[in-house]
Amino acid sequence: MLVGRQLIVQVDTTRQPLLVRVDAEATWLPTRPPTALIPTTTTTVTVTLHTKTPGLGNQAVPARTFGPATITDHNQVDQVVTLINRMPMAAVREGTIHCPADSGGTMEAIFTGPTGIVTARLRLTLSGCRSNQLEMPDGTAAELADDGAEDLGTTIRGLLGLTWTWQT
Repeated sequence: MLVGRQLIVQVDTTRQPLLVRVDAEATWLPTRPPTALIPTTTTTVTVTLHTKTPGLGNQAVPARTFGPATITDHNQVDQVVTLINRMPMAAVREGTIHCPADSGGTMEAIFTGPTGIVTARLRLTLSGCRSNQLEMPDGTAAELADDGAEDLGTTIRGLLGLTWTWQT
């Protein structure tokens, strides 16, 4: 799906012959395949949060790990699965991408079904060039867009009642 396009035309009239430069840019959202959805039969989500890498951000604060925390509450698990399944794929960007400072911070959520088999794995990079990578058991992966609020990790931690923070 096309979500944005722009055409930039520059003209340099100070030279002869006249110079004209035309650049076109299009941003696409790939279609999310049905195989990149977490099954609604998922019963458990296990979350682990890793704070910044030592030496990045505030060096006085050591890197820490929170969790793993395993959530089995049906309503909480369903809310997170529904949130992730409603998210579109990330836009396809080309060329140079500029990211804010990366002070570290990653989160992993492992989803399992009633028999304990992993149904999906979500790996989030929480700073710098943020990433929301959903990995399926068959080895396929989908890069998901942000949820539009803060970052997906904050939203998921809120839905699950986890008060961990990765920044100081």
